[in-house]
Amino acid sequence: YSGLIFGSILLGLAPFYPEPHLVKQYHRILDGTFGEPLDWLDLVLHGGPAIALAFFLIRDWIRARSSGT
Repeated sequence: YSGLIFGSILLGLAPFYPEPHLVKQYHRILDGTFGEPLDWLDLVLHGGPAIALAFFLIRDWIRARSSGT
């Protein structure tokens, strides 16, 4: 999962200045100004690795619990 961890950190925090896109999109959602097609693209591209990482970690956790190991 090292690639997903690296991608999550790098893309989740990019651009580092003035504020990361994920933080900006979060503020736009709270303000009610989120919804343009570019906003969705930014959210998917910058949040995609973190979502994929969460999916794979949860999947592995469920498999480990069901196999009893």
